[in-house]
Amino acid sequence: MRYFSGIDGKCQACGTVYSRRTRLLPHLTDVRRPKCHDWCLQHGTKLSEEVVTKLDLSDRALRSEYRKAGHTNVLTLGPAQLATGSRKGGRRN
Repeated sequence: MRYFSGIDGKCQACGTVYSRRTRLLPHLTDVRRPKCHDWCLQHGTKLSEEVVTKLDLSDRALRSEYRKAGHTNVLTLGPAQLATGSRKGGRRN
């Protein structure tokens, strides 16, 4: 699903915008909710190999940075913005 996950963090299927690409990827690969995964495979716009490689390197560096800071996962910057305009999830201060 990396090929359907752009830097903007927006799901092509449902329109939800995540704060980071690292938050979008689990959304697209969650086996409990295959709707967006299946839609992307059938109708989604695939990114080029070069773009995906650059994004993967960036994600890897971000994960490494968070691990060094003592986190097990990359933290979100804020709630996901649903296509309807409402917000879901996010960190609480």
